[in-house]
Amino acid sequence: MISFIYLLNRLEEKGKFSLNLETVVRDGKVILVDKAPYYIKGNMRVILLLLAFVFGQLHAATMSTDPKKYQVCATAIFKNEAPYLKEWIEYNRLIGVEHFYLYNNESDDHYLTVLAPYIKSGIVTLTDWVNGPEYNVTYAWVLATQMPAYEHAIKTFGHETKWLAVIDVDEFILPITSYKINDLLDKYEAYPGLLIYWQLYGTSNLPMLPQDKLMIESLTKTTHHEYRSDHYKSIIKPDLFEAFYWYVHSFRFKSGQYGIVIDLSEARINHYINRAEDYLFNNKIKNKERMDNRKLNEDDIAKQRALGNDVEDNEKLIFRYVPALRDIFGI
Repeated sequence: MISFIYLLNRLEEKGKFSLNLETVVRDGKVILVDKAPYYIKGNMRVILLLLAFVFGQLHAATMSTDPKKYQVCATAIFKNEAPYLKEWIEYNRLIGVEHFYLYNNESDDHYLTVLAPYIKSGIVTLTDWVNGPEYNVTYAWVLATQMPAYEHAIKTFGHETKWLAVIDVDEFILPITSYKINDLLDKYEAYPGLLIYWQLYGTSNLPMLPQDKLMIESLTKTTHHEYRSDHYKSIIKPDLFEAFYWYVHSFRFKSGQYGIVIDLSEARINHYINRAEDYLFNNKIKNKERMDNRKLNEDDIAKQRALGNDVEDNEKLIFRYVPALRDIFGI
């Protein structure tokens, strides 16, 4: 592009013609402005303008005004979640998530075997994240370990993506009005973040997940329809992040901006809070005790076990992703 403009100017200096082209940025796009005098006429003008247009397009392709590497990414911290990581990653890729910033919190299962292909192909960035200092307060792990991990993701990798979903690996963002989450993000482009409510799903009283089925097609019991969780997770613009509120998934944005709460008719998060009962008793209770910084009693465990097992989800909106996922898993 530069050499082409230079050539035109050199020809102009030799009296061959007079043509003035200027490269400017308008509405975020690199364009050429034709300032040629009116007396340049005929085929020469047409040919020159066509050449200028072609070279202009090539030049514009190298002058992107959007420096972001990705449009939508997700970050999460996990501990001993190896059997569930692939389904979570592949589901999120179906809805439009391009890259994952994952934090391994001292896992001792086969998580690396699962993640290795994604790391090699550039889909996952994995960071080892040790537990922070122990405090004798409720939610000590959240304050000392989880929140710093999220802050690290936002401040270290946030410049790479326009939107960042800050969620857990048992949470599946479910767009209701479209197949991909991108349409919802485009709709609320003016906001620094979207707050999306949970819908809890229980164990469906399954001792363990069937080997020939996905988790999302196996766990179909949920809360009563009139029950609305007051918990939400966020998809934020990292560039506008300023600080955390309490709780950890509530964000303060620059310039006093506020995120928007998304109606359940547009999107929700299917939260498979206990997975099947083997996970509940072998993993979830330990995780809950770590998060609450206390030992759960029998009543606590009974309440946890009952969560999300109220009624059958007859709509099964998430099932529209099942065929594509089953193909990926070869089942």
